[in-house]
Amino acid sequence: MSDPLKGKKILVTRSSEQARPMMEGLYALGAEPKHVPLITFQAKCVDENRKKLNQIKDYDWIFFTSANGVRFFFENMQYYQISQSQLKDVKFAVIGEKSEQTLQFYGYQASFLPSKYQATEMADQFVYFFGKDNRVLLALGNKSSLEVQKVLTNKAIETEMIIVYETLNETAYQEALTKWIKQDKLDVYTFTSPSTVHSFDDQTKGIPDETAYIKNNRLCVCIGTTTEQAALASGFQQVLIPTKFTTEAMIQVISEYFS
Repeated sequence: MSDPLKGKKILVTRSSEQARPMMEGLYALGAEPKHVPLITFQAKCVDENRKKLNQIKDYDWIFFTSANGVRFFFENMQYYQISQSQLKDVKFAVIGEKSEQTLQFYGYQASFLPSKYQATEMADQFVYFFGKDNRVLLALGNKSSLEVQKVLTNKAIETEMIIVYETLNETAYQEALTKWIKQDKLDVYTFTSPSTVHSFDDQTKGIPDETAYIKNNRLCVCIGTTTEQAALASGFQQVLIPTKFTTEAMIQVISEYFS
């Protein structure tokens, strides 16, 4: 079959700011993506961040484990009017292509990108290539994985965190989500972070029987291993992940499944 996704209804749960590339990729293959943003993001600008950013030149590396981390780090820099000249001797580590591209948008190049888009791999490979004599600032969200911090700390690398954004449940589309689940209108459920899975569960508590049915019988595709773990813990039985943790690779996995 040349167009395996034609007519397939696929739930896209990314935030409104991030969903467009995935939606367009699915439309291009004849699918019918249904966008229900389950989370949204906002900058966290607190005095603790101001203090750390005023000392930014004291760090050797800044680690980003998401594109949001990059975006909101620089929003914090702007909010507190910290000159980017303070970053001239700081190196950047990013977890994947999207984080790298976002960093480039702000005019910087990553000095380290792991071969596999996983937090533990990022930390392990960093230690292997750059050793332990580094002071690291890890820019995260309030619900981000702490795996990088744990590994670096266990390797005796001086590591501090700065929480630059908050992840919030987006509930404006709960009625549409409930309707589609009740009518079993969706062929595939996609999740791009553990937070999207947790928000999904929060918003479907009122329809436990219908939700249990789709978790047992419908395909679930997750962007990576931590999201996969959250989906499995939630009760999804048919969970797939791509080898490369990007939304483009997720679409490829869905296409191959229906081919």
